[in-house]
Amino acid sequence: MPMPSASAPRRLGRSVWHLVQHAARWGIRLFLFLLLLSVAVFSYLHLVGFPTYFTNRFLDRLAGEGYYLQVKRVTLELDRGMVAQDVRIFPSREAPEALLEAKALTVAANPFRAIRQKALIPVLTVEDGSLRAAFGGEGERARQGRRELLVEQIQLSISASEHEYLLRRVEATFLGIRIQGRGAVYPAPEPRPDAPQPMDHPLRLLTEALDHLPESILLAVEQLNEISFPSPPTAHFTFAVYMAHPQQNTAFLRLFSPEGIRIRGVDFDEYTLEASWKNHELLIPDIQLHRQDEVLSVSGRYNTTNQMVSAHVYNTLPPSLLLDMGPPELRTRAAELSTNYDFPLQLDLRLGPAPLTNVLENVSARVSVANARIQNVPIEALSASVRKTGAELILDQAELQLAEGPHASRVHIQDGSLHLGTRRFQATLDGSFNPHHIKPLLTPNMQNIVNWFEMDEPGKGRVQVGGTIGDPAIYCYGPVWATNLVMNGVLLHSVQGYLNITNEVMHLTHATILRPEGAARGELHMAFSNQTLRMDVESTLNPRDTAALIGPGVENFMMPFRLNGPTRIHAEGLIDYFNFSLNQLQCHVEAKNFGFDRWEADAAEFDLLVKGRQLTFTNVNATAYGGQAAGAGRLYPVQTDADWRYEVQYQAQGVQLSDLLEASLGQPTEKLRGTVDSRGAIQGYIGPHTGPHMTGNGRVDIRNGLIFETPLFTGLTSILSRILPDFNWFAQTDAGGTYTIHDSRIYSRDIQLEGNIFSVKARGSYGFDESLNYRVEVQLLRGGPVATLVRLATWPVTRLLEFRLTGTFENPSWRPENLNPADLFN
Repeated sequence: MPMPSASAPRRLGRSVWHLVQHAARWGIRLFLFLLLLSVAVFSYLHLVGFPTYFTNRFLDRLAGEGYYLQVKRVTLELDRGMVAQDVRIFPSREAPEALLEAKALTVAANPFRAIRQKALIPVLTVEDGSLRAAFGGEGERARQGRRELLVEQIQLSISASEHEYLLRRVEATFLGIRIQGRGAVYPAPEPRPDAPQPMDHPLRLLTEALDHLPESILLAVEQLNEISFPSPPTAHFTFAVYMAHPQQNTAFLRLFSPEGIRIRGVDFDEYTLEASWKNHELLIPDIQLHRQDEVLSVSGRYNTTNQMVSAHVYNTLPPSLLLDMGPPELRTRAAELSTNYDFPLQLDLRLGPAPLTNVLENVSARVSVANARIQNVPIEALSASVRKTGAELILDQAELQLAEGPHASRVHIQDGSLHLGTRRFQATLDGSFNPHHIKPLLTPNMQNIVNWFEMDEPGKGRVQVGGTIGDPAIYCYGPVWATNLVMNGVLLHSVQGYLNITNEVMHLTHATILRPEGAARGELHMAFSNQTLRMDVESTLNPRDTAALIGPGVENFMMPFRLNGPTRIHAEGLIDYFNFSLNQLQCHVEAKNFGFDRWEADAAEFDLLVKGRQLTFTNVNATAYGGQAAGAGRLYPVQTDADWRYEVQYQAQGVQLSDLLEASLGQPTEKLRGTVDSRGAIQGYIGPHTGPHMTGNGRVDIRNGLIFETPLFTGLTSILSRILPDFNWFAQTDAGGTYTIHDSRIYSRDIQLEGNIFSVKARGSYGFDESLNYRVEVQLLRGGPVATLVRLATWPVTRLLEFRLTGTFENPSWRPENLNPADLFN
């Protein structure tokens, strides 16, 4: 068998080598072809983009799944991967506005990381995007106006794998804030049975959720849109979410704006916000708004494990700034209370710690206010500590000053409470108080009563106050006292008693009112609704001043009365000081130097019954002008309150004529003496023009007088001395006669003046204008049988002694009726 040649392996090797070389050349050619093809395809996809057909098919498939996109083109880039340019994502097919717009949307994967981690992890990037979310929905709520959230300049990079979802980087501008952050979400290895299933069509669900957000969220969005910054601040955040171990979740946010912030047009110098989440607890260590030396600070925490919440709010900003930052409805309501809220306010508010469900039922606060005017009530200073427990708002204590200066009200308030459901309140007030300061809060009837008073010094007391907010029928009871109090122009040095106000009725029991001339003690019950005063009072005050206390009507009525001495009055009943129609009052009066018009009694005692506008005087007893008087009378208006009619019945004994005439005529009558007894009845009207309407009748007797020595009879004496030489009146004379009053004159037909030797008989009238018109007969002797015989015998002579008296008391004129005056004086 022949042996193979030694060159055969060599030939085989050469053949293999040639084959390898040939394969390598074709491999290189194929590689270069594929490389060139890849470069060409890549260049085409990079420069031209994916064909429209494939792009549209892809977008249609996404639309079928509920994702509606518009892109200008889709390209392929070496460093960014697949790039969709000018992307617009819509929440629905019919939506007129895009939810998200971006200059580019890229998807890329790192092959080297894929080799190391043995998994391809695509990275989605949004470049120069903007998100616009419109709220408010349609229909009824759309009328309130659309609300929007706008996020601009979005630079976003996210990736997702089986073990983690990474927010690799995000930068965006929101509300003028440059937001920067990153975070991660770590899903659970095996989904729990109760874990939520993936959402279908998240964009549609997101759109529906936006259209049905609670009103509180919508209002919050409106508030957020009112925030701006002078220069964009930066907010940094990080987070890590562990789906299998929620207790390990963490998050952090910090926002600092050193150049300030503007909220609804209100500028602040500095703004700081910090918030973190750790161990199931949200912690807000500090949120601060600074404006010069004023600050609004908020801090708090919320634990999701036990649902416990606590918060602390500290504020020194004036209420005007807080209102400017609030909704328009709040400013409208605030304008109803005051037109100026630019006053200092310090608020220290604490919520909890309490469960989230009832955190608002556990609130405490410390409030300080100065130089405020709320509903025209001047609040000079207010400092209060309040807390809320359940439905009760508790006022532990407060210090309140209304107005300033010596007339200021300074009140200490404690043990206060307000039930937020029923709006019933109560509190204890202790200190000095001027009711004029709260007059704008009172009902018109209560304001009318307060207007009666002027207070040089605020009243003092310790009272319990309560009632229902909005209902004027409050209650108030406790001891009160005041000094230097002016009521209707009358100074009261001191007023004290036990006050009880219920259902617009003010009760003052165990009351004492002091003035220099005396005191009044008893009970007063004043109804604000119908302006009536019920009393049971023992008084030694000046009645004229007491009348002024009640009102101008009573004061005017008291004007004609003379009140020049101490007076003691016991009054019980009701006074209607508005129109007097409800008057029902009984009084017993004991007075010194008491009278009416020109006449004054040394002492008087009587009972007075006031019923409506009618005054009835009974059991009248008086000591006047050296004598005694008794009687009764009535006073009542006719048609109008300007016309008051009086009806008086009287009788008097032992009155000194000189004193009575001096009081009546207004001048001394030293020579006219005598004692007067009288009785009668007089009716008329009080006032300067009542003479024509006065009527009356009665009798007057004068004993032991010197009537003939008065200037009234000087002219008669002169005439008689010429007729009868050595004529002289005897000193002791008496006089008497009846009278009637009508037509402004006093008429008498039987006046008899009797002396020891001569007497005078007269008839005629005396006018209220002081005019005299009398026919006078001078007769011999006093009355009796002998005088009658003498007068018959001397009748021709006595006929000559008839005279006419005219003129006035000051200037009387005597003229003989049956003699020629010329013959008498020749």
